[in-house]
Amino acid sequence: MTIEKSSPKLCQALFLAVVIALSSAFCPSAGAATITKDKVNAYPGTLSGNADFTANGGGHTAKPGDFAIDLTPAGGYVNVADATFLNAATTNDELSVALWVKKYDIANSSAFWFVSPSSPSSSRGFQAHTPWSDNTIYFDTAGCCGADTRISANISTFPDYAAVGDNSWWTNKWRLFVFSKKADVKQIWIDGVLFLEGSGTAMLHTDFTFLNIGADSANGGQMHGLVDDFSIYSKQLTENQITNLLAGTLPTALSGSPGLIAYWDFNDFPPEGSFSTILPTPNATDADPNLVRVVHRDGVTPWATTNVSLKVDNVTVATTFTKVGDRATISYVPSPVFVAQSKHTASLTYPGPTGAPTTLDWKFTVGVYTRDRVLSRLGSFKGASTFSDSSGGRTAKPGDYALDTTLLGGGVEVSDASFMNAATTNDEMSVAIWIKRYDIANSSVFWVDSPSQSRVFQAHAPWSDNVVYFDTGGTASTGTPSACCGGTETRISDTISDFPDFMGDTTDISWWTNNWHLFVFTKKADAKQIWIDGKMFLTGSSLATLSTDIGRLRIGGQPGGGNLMHGLIDDFSVYSKALTESDITNLFKGTLPTALTSTAGLLAYWDFNDIPAGGLITTIIPAPDSSNAVPNLVKVVHLDGSSAWNPTNVSLKVDNAIVTATKTKTGGLLTVSYVPSPLFTGQSAHTATLLYSNASVLDWQFTVGTYTRDVIRSNIGVLAGAAKFTPDGGGKSGKPGDRGLDFGAANAGQSVQIIDASFLNIASTNDEMAIVSWQKLYQIADSALFWGISPSTGSGNRGFSAHTPWSNNTLYFDTAGCCDAALQRINASITTFPDYSGDVSWWTNWHHLVFQKKLSTKEIWIDGKLFLTGDNTNPLPTDFTIAWLGFDPPDNARLRGVIDDFAVYATALSEGSITNLAGVALPNSLPASTKLLAYWNFNDAPVGGPTIAIARGAGATLTITYTGTLQSATTLGGTWSNVGGATSPFPVTPAATAGGVFYRSSQ
Repeated sequence: MTIEKSSPKLCQALFLAVVIALSSAFCPSAGAATITKDKVNAYPGTLSGNADFTANGGGHTAKPGDFAIDLTPAGGYVNVADATFLNAATTNDELSVALWVKKYDIANSSAFWFVSPSSPSSSRGFQAHTPWSDNTIYFDTAGCCGADTRISANISTFPDYAAVGDNSWWTNKWRLFVFSKKADVKQIWIDGVLFLEGSGTAMLHTDFTFLNIGADSANGGQMHGLVDDFSIYSKQLTENQITNLLAGTLPTALSGSPGLIAYWDFNDFPPEGSFSTILPTPNATDADPNLVRVVHRDGVTPWATTNVSLKVDNVTVATTFTKVGDRATISYVPSPVFVAQSKHTASLTYPGPTGAPTTLDWKFTVGVYTRDRVLSRLGSFKGASTFSDSSGGRTAKPGDYALDTTLLGGGVEVSDASFMNAATTNDEMSVAIWIKRYDIANSSVFWVDSPSQSRVFQAHAPWSDNVVYFDTGGTASTGTPSACCGGTETRISDTISDFPDFMGDTTDISWWTNNWHLFVFTKKADAKQIWIDGKMFLTGSSLATLSTDIGRLRIGGQPGGGNLMHGLIDDFSVYSKALTESDITNLFKGTLPTALTSTAGLLAYWDFNDIPAGGLITTIIPAPDSSNAVPNLVKVVHLDGSSAWNPTNVSLKVDNAIVTATKTKTGGLLTVSYVPSPLFTGQSAHTATLLYSNASVLDWQFTVGTYTRDVIRSNIGVLAGAAKFTPDGGGKSGKPGDRGLDFGAANAGQSVQIIDASFLNIASTNDEMAIVSWQKLYQIADSALFWGISPSTGSGNRGFSAHTPWSNNTLYFDTAGCCDAALQRINASITTFPDYSGDVSWWTNWHHLVFQKKLSTKEIWIDGKLFLTGDNTNPLPTDFTIAWLGFDPPDNARLRGVIDDFAVYATALSEGSITNLAGVALPNSLPASTKLLAYWNFNDAPVGGPTIAIARGAGATLTITYTGTLQSATTLGGTWSNVGGATSPFPVTPAATAGGVFYRSSQ
């Protein structure tokens, strides 16, 4: 089956089409979700990450037909997207969870996390660590981590564990855990024995949305182990019920009316088997160049070399087929490896449940990559990272490139860094790295992790506080896993101002941004050193020995993302020995890592000089396949390789027509830009092609997002996720023609991105600015009304932000970073506002908000009354680029409510102006002296057109959901006819013969 969008020309009359190619072989979508359903109401849980079913008999009973979920040593989880069924129980402040667990290791992880958006600490409604890496079991409800929300105890206090005394207690045997809360009484039971009882006075919230089994609310903290018989109850389980579960009674057979709500036994293994790995990931844009792999557990029909084959780019390839038990792995290593940014297709033919051939099709784009100079180890560029221009490396010589993480961050990920174990086995290793910063923000210059230890070898150089931190981890001197970051086990650190060669004070970052600096971090037994520019900066001791199960390395951040550095990195090298002063001095003077003496033990060295000869595309706007593209720009940036591009040979097509594009070249960077006039309409679909010497270099497609424009400068805000315009009359006034912007009642990806917020710099240049808005919430939760991005500012580029409120009912107003009360933040609980009703339902009414700063004076006004004033001396940054409404990016915290009449002024408003706005005055009615910069009234909702979508139903049936009138044709250029008697949803069954039927909705 193939689904395509019709061309823009076919949509001019408000038509939207789907194309269904019908064939005798049903082709499932690559990466189609594997589902497990609960036994009570068939609530679906989606296996995510690396999660898979175990082999038959892999459940806690070990009997035939008993399966479990294997979260694997790499981590995985099961996502139940709709867990609103919990709220009927939590209304009574009572809930129990029972699950069987068998661990692979003891690491930072969550056994389950029930998400309640109004609960503090990442929507922590009902959550357990079993255990955390410190071997402590934590049970959190209605937030974290106070006495009213958390009970916890170390597993060493459990007599059954004490008899064993090591991690084999977790890894060798299944354990039954029960977590329950009834009013303020909380209990943890292990293997039928009460492990801990305590008080949790904070009542359970009643806004649960989804839950994860084996991960936290952001899909992180993934557990490594097996999970079986996960059950949820509306009552606090009794001792008798718990001991019955331990003895083998099924949750559905418990006596005493425990109030079983949901129960996943994980025995619904699919007859077609399950895919645990598909590499590259379907539709990946940063695929590795050296491997295509599928891992599958047998269903009814076993896989064999005779019934499985693979095509890459429509050519059958020679694969390696291996099978262990019922798990088959089919792998293909291309030779030579795929070229960076090349596009490919893969098609796997395998036996379906009946033995008939079934095809799995997917596509991927190879990412940018670099190889080390020792053994060609692969490092994949992530995020916005790219190669620098030629001469951008630390020597500034032609042909010397560097890793440019850019102001957006990304870094290079080495997914297999196990080569480091040759060093860590001896508790000795060194890392050398050249860096040149763009800013000083919370970030890591490198980070090594392992399955058993999240922070094996890591450095902040520096953190936003100008302190250089060097962390190492593995096994603490007590014999337990080490934990960062205090004491004598893992960390040494010092402020950069203690380095004699550091110039200026810590408020001046030019020392970091104007020059390259060489950092060397070494550990040998407990002795650790930090060297800067060939000179000793710090020595110290860390007792924890290094982990010997190294997993990943991220250069320029944390594995998997996070703590991303903004700057340039060059000549990153790893050694099995603690480098000597002579080695370090030589590196600083220009000796290459490969030229050091063999005693240094060079393991890996990335010089970042292996940019492809044809260069790279570093920027594509709109992003390929984007569904909420900007309407005002098509842009491509190309970086020269060894063959420079001539701008006169470059052209751009949009919707298959050559357009007049602007072409500029600076050094090796060629920028090609096109501004459509008029702007693209919201939800319109387009294609673009970049050509060099009339040959296509890049083809992509995109769909423009719904957008809103401010009435002063026509600044564009693009809606994303669940964000939408309210119905007519849904604005603050309630009058016809007045709309607001509705972000929805859940965390569903909603936001409005102001794609060019440089107008904020008009105000910030004078350290004076005000934002105003009407707001009506569905619920309070971790969220932000406004977030202005300043790349030079730390704390998530927090140039100007307002939480209205955070989930703790506190309003925060941050400028030029966070969260220093003298420099950056003022905050207060809404309970200090005399007009507050005392109940969070107060927020469900319209309220007018003003956040303003004039020099060091900051104020928050609510409904025309001064709520809070304070003094923050940090001046506003002057490099604002974009901004967000309803979204706090670093915390993925999104507003749940409606806003209207959002405006920005280049002055701090007077009490009179604020009073008028809190009445009936509109932002553009204030005097010109207030310097209104932007004003979104959200009254520009687009005229609605028809919609159409397609989904797979039972068996081979397809279901078309649409608005308007459903029409069909046998060819795209043929005659369209109404489908007689069709109503939405409309089922379609592909015919057994090849052919095509085209459907569209019209209005």
